[in-house]
Amino acid sequence: MPTSAENMNETSTPVIIVGAGLCGLSAAYHLEAAGFKGYTMLERQPAAGGLASTDSGGGFSFDRCIHLLFTRDQYLLNLLGGGREGGGLKKFSRRSYCYTAGTYTGFPYQQHNYGLPLRVILGNILGLVRARLGAGAKNAKNYEEWIYAAFGSGIAENCMLPYSRRLWAWDLKDMSFDWAEGHMPVPTVRDTVLGALLPRKKRFGQTSEFWYPRTGGIGSLATSLLEKIPAAKVSLNASVKAVNGPAREVIMADGRRLRYETLISTMPLPELIKLLGADVPEPLRVRAAGLKYNTVHTVNLGLEGRLSGLAGSAHWIYFLDDAAVFHRLGFPCNFSKWLAPEGCCSIQAEISESERLPRNKETLIADTLRDLVKTGILGEKDILPASEGGRVRYAKLSTYAPAYVICDHARAETVAALKEFLGKYDIETRGRFGEWEYLNMDRVIMRGKDAAEAAMRKNI
Repeated sequence: MPTSAENMNETSTPVIIVGAGLCGLSAAYHLEAAGFKGYTMLERQPAAGGLASTDSGGGFSFDRCIHLLFTRDQYLLNLLGGGREGGGLKKFSRRSYCYTAGTYTGFPYQQHNYGLPLRVILGNILGLVRARLGAGAKNAKNYEEWIYAAFGSGIAENCMLPYSRRLWAWDLKDMSFDWAEGHMPVPTVRDTVLGALLPRKKRFGQTSEFWYPRTGGIGSLATSLLEKIPAAKVSLNASVKAVNGPAREVIMADGRRLRYETLISTMPLPELIKLLGADVPEPLRVRAAGLKYNTVHTVNLGLEGRLSGLAGSAHWIYFLDDAAVFHRLGFPCNFSKWLAPEGCCSIQAEISESERLPRNKETLIADTLRDLVKTGILGEKDILPASEGGRVRYAKLSTYAPAYVICDHARAETVAALKEFLGKYDIETRGRFGEWEYLNMDRVIMRGKDAAEAAMRKNI
């Protein structure tokens, strides 16, 4: 029998949401909007937003990695305050480029070969033609083979393989490709040939248009959802110590024990399994511990003056080969003037790391500055501190892990088995890390909506 003190620490709530990132916030909002009041949300950090947050320093603001909203879903746009003239979101037509072989070309690379060396162009076109005459992707056994089958040997070896290795920091033969087909635009031979003969203005792919908040950075998406949820429903600095599945109970670090009927978890799936402890059979615990991810470091730079050349208008640039330590640059000041002080600009570099591709964090800022000069983004004097006659007013390294989930060959079956097991304890695990899936922000938000609807079906 529990003591009276233990009884005082016990409460019961039909739905508990763990995590106040975009998925958890969406779940809470959709419960509230449906008139379902029997829920509470727990967030271990002092603020909501998770990885989709914006941090400030030195008068500059940077998102936690480059985040852009790619969606045509009017419901979602209305929910986030955009989708109309003067709304909280601004619509952009993509301006992005690729750097390879010492040359800048358009994005997607596979449809913008104009300006590349002739031997590269011919190799890309001939490789694509051979791929189209071949068996296609039906015989592909891994991500690397799928890239060869979809793009041909030229585009694969000049672009897709080197960039993917830098982005994922993983052996592509050890990755599946079930996630890739909806994310990577596969070209026609005609588009590749035309893109080699002349500069093309046509924008290809699902990322040709995107939305970004007018003010506040990407973190304002979380803020807009949080404002729709009663403050009493949200507990910040609330760390979960353990989950007792059979008892339908969440044990907090402060000793409270919260009973639930449905638990919506958006925390990383391996972490949730650890919190369940011995309630999970050992074989499943081992499989959960084997789920892979990478780490992304961002080098955030605040500079005096404006950027010139492509960087003066670009939204982001991909660096396909090893010419630079970073695989992608973003230019926050080209999304929103709010993100930098008057008369200043900003650059965000992304650098991936994993157990298979370690990085030296101590040198990443210096390496980034060096390679910004090497690739022509900045001049040699620009990378000096402003106090020494240069342009750098702010420089900070931030690290995020997990950043991208690694879709290895075991992931799909492992996640399916874990979800089936968690269902026995009325646990809905959702979101990018809850489902261990490569999801963009729009899909993350809609997964939160799905979780809320599933919880209401059980509790109404």
